Formats: sequence, C-alpha cells, structure tokens
Amino acid sequence: MEDFDIKILEDKYNEKSKRINAILSNPDFKYYIKEIDRLEENRIFCLHNLEHLFNVARSMQLINIEENLGLDRNHIYACALLHDLGRVEEYNGGKKHAIASSEISEKILKQVGFSSDEIENIKNAIIGHNNVEVNLLGKLLKFADKKSRNCYLCPASSKCKWSEEKKNKGVLL
Repeated sequence: MEDFDIKILEDKYNEKSKRINAILSNPDFKYYIKEIDRLEENRIFCLHNLEHLFNVARSMQLINIEENLGLDRNHIYACALLHDLGRVEEYNGGKKHAIASSEISEKILKQVGFSSDEIENIKNAIIGHNNVEVNLLGKLLKFADKKSRNCYLCPASSKCKWSEEKKNKGVLL
C-alpha cells in the first residue's frame, strides 16, 4: 500500500476518462441536461437528471465487472449518460425518447471521437433500452436503468404507473 501513488492513479484514470469527460462538457449534452431539469422541475416521479444517468452508468459498470461481461467502460458510460436525452423531444410532443436519444447520441459521440462501430453499438443499445434489447450493452442498460431507481423510498410510489413487479424494491449488491 505504501507504493500506491495517487498521482499515477489520477493520470491513468484521467486518460481513461477523456471521451466521457468530453461528453460531459459537450454543449449539446449540457443543453439537453438543462432542458430535462427544466422540464422535470415539478415532476413527482423518477427524474432523468445527471444523478440518474450516473447511477445507471455505475450500476452497469459494477455488473460488467462482477459478471465478467467484457464491455468497454467508455461504451457503458457513454450509453448511460446519453440514453435519456431524448426525453426533451418526447416531452415536447416529439418521438419516443429512446429513438430521439439514439439520434442525439450519434451527433455527440461523433464530436467526442467515438468510431462508427462504437457509435452504432451504443445507438443500438439506447434504441432498445425501453423495448427490445438488441445487444448485450442494451440488455445491461435496460436492467441497470430499472434497478437504479429507488422505488422503495419514493414518496410518489402509490401514484406510479409501474406495476408492483416492475418497481425496484431494493438495492443491487
């Protein structure tokens, strides 16, 4: 433990996090996060804010590690951070949020340096997270999206449209 160098660790993870940090500082990403916060300001049910997006990402990464799924952490975080941005279009009377999120993600992912193959994989996961999972990343996203919710503490639980079977009644360990 004495040869543990925090500076080396910091440099290592700063390098690994470059593209994800580029998403977080992307003007389009910031716009959608601010709009979601504004549109959900008086929402009593689960929010789709940055806290939710990070909860999904961290849940996905923990499961990825524990189950030895072999998914790239950048794909996991990108997918989780971008999967609900289309809520803005859905709230404004547009298309379903998974489809809109997929389209928005393509633009952002291109801007921050993801390859065409990576973008396609992430887009497919996002499209399928509310309906039919089309790849392993999408299956993990769908699972973590639901399990990251704190239904067991929610004051609006009795008014929620989710069935009792669908509600998350505990934590993932």
